[in-house]
This record gives sequence, structure tokens and C-alpha cells, in this order.
Amino acid sequence: MKGLIDSDDNGDFDARLLSLEKSWDEREIATGKDKPLFSSYFVANIAEDMKEKMLLPVRRSAGLGDNFYFNNCPESMNSCLKKEIDHQKKSSNPGESSKCSYSEFAEIAQKFVEKYRRNIHRAILGDSPYVLAPECTDLEVSKEQWEKLSKGRKIAKITLLDECGAEDYEESPASPSTSASRSCPSSQILPDFESTGLPRNLKQLWSNAEIILQKNGVTKVQASSGLSAVISLRKPNQNYKMCSHVIAASQQDGTLGELIAKWQPNLSNIVQSSIPKKSGKKPGPKRVCGFTCAPEQRDINRLDDPLKDVPAFPKPEALHLRWIEGSRITTCYGCENKFHASVNAPPPPPPYDVVLCRAQIKAYTPRGSVGLRFSFKPENVFFHLRRSCVDLKSSEPVTAESVVVSESDRQKLRSSHKVMLRKEFGVVL
Repeated sequence: MKGLIDSDDNGDFDARLLSLEKSWDEREIATGKDKPLFSSYFVANIAEDMKEKMLLPVRRSAGLGDNFYFNNCPESMNSCLKKEIDHQKKSSNPGESSKCSYSEFAEIAQKFVEKYRRNIHRAILGDSPYVLAPECTDLEVSKEQWEKLSKGRKIAKITLLDECGAEDYEESPASPSTSASRSCPSSQILPDFESTGLPRNLKQLWSNAEIILQKNGVTKVQASSGLSAVISLRKPNQNYKMCSHVIAASQQDGTLGELIAKWQPNLSNIVQSSIPKKSGKKPGPKRVCGFTCAPEQRDINRLDDPLKDVPAFPKPEALHLRWIEGSRITTCYGCENKFHASVNAPPPPPPYDVVLCRAQIKAYTPRGSVGLRFSFKPENVFFHLRRSCVDLKSSEPVTAESVVVSESDRQKLRSSHKVMLRKEFGVVL
């Protein structure tokens, strides 16, 4: 269903908002509230942002079409990294905690950034969540054409999209998504696990200890006391009284053989850990995992418009000059400041003795209420000779053509008036 956010322009938005305020207030009162507050809050804090950044013409000019843009995920890179870390840890160690060490975080973050960079590269082939900008569409090629290009031609295309990563690019026969590994595993440090005589259930701990040593993850804290700091890859397994940290530190100190000879398994803890936690209890209801689908593309042409009969506000009239002397003009409709102290006070000096005037639908808040109201017909409003004052209460951009100067006013204007009009509105007299 079409709503406020699908309005065609600012006037259409204001007309729709006016027609909805009454129904909003009625719904809020129906919930038991003494005085409706949502409509006034919406007008004061949300309406202007929606008109400036979210209406249908803005979304279409930004390339979104009729769809919405949500910045919930991009604005929180921390959340994105947490999801990636959780996915990587649970893929390698199902059922274990998703906590990781600094070294693991650095590796996962590097892969996370490289994944997005590869997605940008894939846009050249049209096989990416990203789309090439109009000025870069000449870089797009098919997969068959990509395979026939030389490595130099491929790097030349990628350089235009990713100058920092182009030099490290390594040719791939299928797509530009494969990057060369920057590190090579060093030779094994620990002795072969099969030669230790330890049970098979400790093989994973042995592998983790090898990774710790490969990463130089053991550091002496105080050589005299024999204390060492060891990076953590996973939670220590208390059931076996041995963990990857102890194995790595013992290898570093040269006492690994002594550790293996003295090790004895705690059989009761091992058996107890294999017993299901809910054994003997009735099984609970099975949880059904929902599958997420790609969001459907919006098309407002297929949506019902409950406000299609609401007439849009008329376009604002041109601005005319009015002289304060001899009039009862007191207040600027834009900034709401006084033109002069009182009606009987002498007019201010030039160029401030001239104001702008036009007839438009007037928005106001009645005294003693909180809701915004609109006049039934256009009324005369007055502004300072400043663009900022007119912009505050105008739904259309103000240009030099918006200001009309009559011949009689032209003869009365002084040089200070003309300078002010040229500076603020571009009107040359």
C-alpha cells in the first residue's frame, strides 16, 4: 500500500500528512491516552527529514527505484564483523564458543575485507551484488571475454576499480575473484601426533597447539619464574587436564616429553561429558529453521493508494515586495522574528524596510494545542529579504524567477535594496 514515503513531491506529502493527522490522533486516543502526541512529534522531528531524504523522487534519483534503503547493517561494521567471526568459528568448530584471539580476528577481518573487494572485482563480469557506475560500464565484459584477456589487461581493468589491490592480483581462468595467498605455512614444529601415544580425542588439541606455535603465540613473561603468555584459540578442555596452551608452552620450554609421560586422563570427567545433558527428559518441540529469501523489489504502480483522492497543495505564488512603512506587518513567517518593535514604531533603515510577500497555505499551531494545522485557503505571509527565511517555509527551491519586482517598486528601490536582492536571490535590477 502506498504511503507518505511514496509521495511525488513536497506538496503531495504535506497534503497526505494533513489528511492522516486526524486518523492518527483518533487511534492514539483509542489506546487510552488523554492527548495525542504522535502527530505533533512526527511533524516536528520526522516530516522534514522524510521530505528531504526519503521521498519517491529522491530514491529514484539515487538509483534505488521504488525500493527503500536501510543503513542498519552498513552503519554498524562491528555487527557485520561479529557475524562473520561467529560464522567462521562455528564452521570450523561446531558447538564451540565464537570468541577468538587477536590473531584470529586479524585473519578473519582480512578475509572479510578481501571478500568485499572480490565482490567489487566481480562487477566487471556482472556477477556481483554491486553494479558498475554509468561512467565505468565500458569495463564490463563477459566471462568468456575475461578468460581470453591477458593478465596485464585484467590488471588494467581492476586498477580503475581497486588501485590498492591491483598489484597483488593473480590471474584466474574463471573470474577476477581469486586472490593469491600472502602467507605460506611454515614447517611443522611439534612432533607427529601418532608418535606420542596420546589418545585420538586429543588430536584436535595437538593441532591447535601447532597453530599457536606457527603464529609465535608463546611469549615469556618472566624468564626467572618460568611464566609464559599464550594466545587462545579456543576454551581449554578441563576434562582432559591438558589443553593446546599447555602443549605449546611445553614445546617452547623443551618439557613436552615430560608432560606426555606424566599425563593421565580423568576417566570420570570424560564419561560424564559424553552423557547428554537432558537424558531421561521428554524432548521439547523441534525448532523449525526459517529460510530467508531475497527481498521482493517494490513497485508502487502495483500498490493501492488510500490517499489518491487527496488534492495536493497548490504551487506557491511568486514573491512580491512590500514596504513596511504604512503597513501593519510585524513578523517574519520564516524565522518568526519581528521586522520592527511594534506597528507604531518607525520602519527600520534600508534595506530592511522592504519585505517579501506572497499568498500560500499557512501552517500554524493553535494556542493551547500541540497539533499542526493548515489554513483552508492561501493567506498572505511575509519574509525578510533573506533566502534562509523563505526556505524555512517553502516546499520549492527559491530562484531569481521566484521574485517579481513591479515597475513602481523598481523606481523606489535604493542601491542597498538592489545589492541585497542580488546577493540573496540573484535578482539583477
